[in-house]
Amino acid sequence: MRQIDTIHFIDHDSGEKAIATVRATSGQIALCLSIETNGDIEVVMGPNDCKTLLDALSRAVIVAKDSD
Repeated sequence: MRQIDTIHFIDHDSGEKAIATVRATSGQIALCLSIETNGDIEVVMGPNDCKTLLDALSRAVIVAKDSD
């Protein structure tokens, strides 16, 4: 899989350092979420499922910004 991006951020729930890593290859996208002291989770999905996740995250950003 080809590394696409790694995003560093602070988890707002725990206050810990965290990263999100995105990788891809033909027909597959991998998303890994890692928190400093609590481990990792990686899921591998197809492009359609990834698009559904992306749409949901876009809607969540709107809700979160409206809540400010």
